[in-house]
Amino acid sequence: MEGVYVRNRCGISPLLASVLLVVIVVGLAGFIGGWMKFIAKQQTEELADTSEIGCSYATINVDEVVYSAAEKRMIVRVRASGTRSVNIDKVVVVNESYDIAVYRNGANFSLGTLSPGDIGYIVLDGVPPSVKEVRVVPRRCGMNAVSVERDYFIIQ
Repeated sequence: MEGVYVRNRCGISPLLASVLLVVIVVGLAGFIGGWMKFIAKQQTEELADTSEIGCSYATINVDEVVYSAAEKRMIVRVRASGTRSVNIDKVVVVNESYDIAVYRNGANFSLGTLSPGDIGYIVLDGVPPSVKEVRVVPRRCGMNAVSVERDYFIIQ
């Protein structure tokens, strides 16, 4: 077969390969960019909730502590005094011999989210005798914990 030239057509043209490569790279860059934006937003919100800046607006006050030694029951009245809602994580009770009892929200007592200005009551049963101090600790903002000494209790 002299003079017959057969062209071998396997593969794709360089132009089509370049276009496909550009489309894949742009699509992958868009996906990674959107994913990174989501991660950055999520991390920023989480940091704002747990940082000192976010926690400075989620403060609590303990208005009153009523302790009944006969019933081994304590009622703690807390108030959300900041501008952000707050959840109470735990109440730590220390007696005079420095034994510590920890009462957790959801396990030992139940108190929902307190909006700014809301008042909540924490009822603790089985409180050890000779209570010296009560410490109320908000969730995510442990540095905003409030301690109340025995001198400020109402003892029945």
